[in-house]
Amino acid sequence: MEVELIDKIVATNLTGAIKLTKYALEAWVERHENSPRPKSRGNGVIINLASVQGLRPIIPVLSVYSTTKAALNMFTKAVAVEGGAYAIRSNSVCPGYVPTNMTDGMEVPERPSLVEDDDDVGWVSRDSIARAVYYFATNLQVSGAILAVDKAMSSL
Repeated sequence: MEVELIDKIVATNLTGAIKLTKYALEAWVERHENSPRPKSRGNGVIINLASVQGLRPIIPVLSVYSTTKAALNMFTKAVAVEGGAYAIRSNSVCPGYVPTNMTDGMEVPERPSLVEDDDDVGWVSRDSIARAVYYFATNLQVSGAILAVDKAMSSL
């Protein structure tokens, strides 16, 4: 892999999330310090989208991608610890293989453990991912969680 491509993957998958989080945290910390609002109502939530590849490398040529997604999960946990004092939550969703333009023509590399019917080839629905994000957005007592929505592929 060319160095330029490595830099691009790291910048997109990790550095971008870190910088965006920095700016959100600054605003939320300031709001928390200047508001009589009780902590139990929450202050902000970060929901990172990592990948099943960040939990378990599946495709050999994606080592840099997998590493950035694993790092994003650890960053998620670290922000949950740092942000807790300001009622800021941080969680991560790790989707399995989702049919998108990027995956068009691709086959799921492994059959997942959770098979819904004989025609199931392992794709995860976008609706399942959206419901996981909604759960994290609305549950004020969940922070530092990593949720795999991958039909148990990361468990293999």
